[in-house]
Amino acid sequence: MDRMGGWVTRRHRSILAISAIVTVALLSLVPFIDLNDQWIQYFDHRLTFRGDAEFAIENLTGPYPVEFSVPAAEAEGISDPEYLRNLDAFTGWLRQQPQVTHVYSYADIIKRLNKNLHGDDESWYRIPENRQLAAQYLLLYELSLPFGLDLNDRVSVDKSATRVTATIGDLSTKETRAFLRNAETWLHDNAPSYMHTRPTGASVMFSYISERNIRSMLRGNALALVLISIILMVALRSFGLGLLSLIPNAVPIMVTFGVWALLAGKIGMSAATVTASSLGIVVDDSVHFLAKGKRARSSRRGALRIPYRRGGHRYHNGDSHGGLSGADRVDFQN
Repeated sequence: MDRMGGWVTRRHRSILAISAIVTVALLSLVPFIDLNDQWIQYFDHRLTFRGDAEFAIENLTGPYPVEFSVPAAEAEGISDPEYLRNLDAFTGWLRQQPQVTHVYSYADIIKRLNKNLHGDDESWYRIPENRQLAAQYLLLYELSLPFGLDLNDRVSVDKSATRVTATIGDLSTKETRAFLRNAETWLHDNAPSYMHTRPTGASVMFSYISERNIRSMLRGNALALVLISIILMVALRSFGLGLLSLIPNAVPIMVTFGVWALLAGKIGMSAATVTASSLGIVVDDSVHFLAKGKRARSSRRGALRIPYRRGGHRYHNGDSHGGLSGADRVDFQN
C-alpha cells in the first residue's frame, strides 16, 4: 500500500484523467440497465422447485398464472349477454397474445354448455342471447357437479364477478409488467367501465415488488450519500471535504452499475440489495482516507501518500489517537 501510495502520488494527474474518462464512459451506460427480475431464478438449480418450475415452463403451460376478477354490473349479472360477450372478447384477446400459453374463462364454460344442450352442434358454441337461458345453464351445470364440487373458484357467490386465468410463458418481470398494462388498457378501451379490473397473482406481485424494491433501494442509497456527506462536513469540520466525499462514495457504485450494464444488461432485486452493503464498505474507506488526508493537507505529497500507508489502521505503534508516525512526519514535512 505504501508503494501504491507513492505510485499514485507521482502519477496523480494521469490517474485522475484516465479515471475521469473511464468513469464518465461507464456512467453513460447506467441508464440502459433494465430493472428486471424473474422470481423462479431466486432459487438454485439444486432445489426441486426450480427443476419442476422449468419443466412446467418447457413442457406444460408454465407456473406463471395471472388472475383477473372481472366484475359484472350487479349481483347475478354474469348471465347478462352483454357481459358474457365482453368477457368472451377479452378471453379471445388474451389467447391471441404471444406471451399467453393458456386461458381459462367462464365464457368458455357457458359456450360449451350452450353447445352441449343443442346436441353438441358446433354452430351453437357461442354466447347465449337470452339472460334467463344463460342463468338456467349455470344452474343446471352447478346441479350436475359431483358432491363437494362447485364453481366458487371461477364464479363469485353472488354471481357478480367471474375469474379469468391467463398463464403466461417464461417472461421477465419487465415483459410481465408490459403485458399487464396492455391487458388493463384493452379492458379500459373495449369493455364497459364496470368490467374494468386489475390483474392479481404471484406473478403480478413479484413483477411489481422487485421494481419497487429496486427503485426504493436506489433512492435510499442516494439519500444515504447526501446524509453521509453532511455528517462528514460536521465530523471533519470542512464543508469542502464533506462535499468532496460524494465523489469517492458514489462513483464506485455507479461505475459498478456501468460494468454491470456491459456484462448483464439488467439488475434484479438481489443485486440492488447488495448496493447497501457495498455502500457501507465504500464509505468506511472514504472516511479513513479523508480523515488522514486532512491531517496532512498542508503537504500535497503527505495528503496523498499517508492515507494509503495508514488507511484502516487506527492503532499503529501504540498511536491510538490517529497521529502521524515517524515515516508519516517525513512525508508531511516534504
